[in-house]
Amino acid sequence: MANSKLRSIWEQRLIDQKNSGKNIRDWCRDNSIKENRFYYWRRELQSETNEPKEKLQWLPVEIENPQPSPAITVTIGIAKIEIPPNFNQEQLRQVIQVLKNI
Repeated sequence: MANSKLRSIWEQRLIDQKNSGKNIRDWCRDNSIKENRFYYWRRELQSETNEPKEKLQWLPVEIENPQPSPAITVTIGIAKIEIPPNFNQEQLRQVIQVLKNI
């Protein structure tokens, strides 16, 4: 019971500070409240309101008829290279190196 009363007191204090138009430091000083207590209760009360009401569940996702990525065409000078989605990187690197030296 004391805990719920304390929560109510701090809920009202947070509202009062917001409505006062003062920054937190000034409001706490004027109301003889330690600033770190104010931030503690603000965090405490915000975390309660941000908790999900229901447990979240992942839903399965199925992808039908996945389409392969289209090939990429690279042009170096007069040479054109078509690169398929499952290309060998080292082989492509070697081909480009040869074409640069031509």
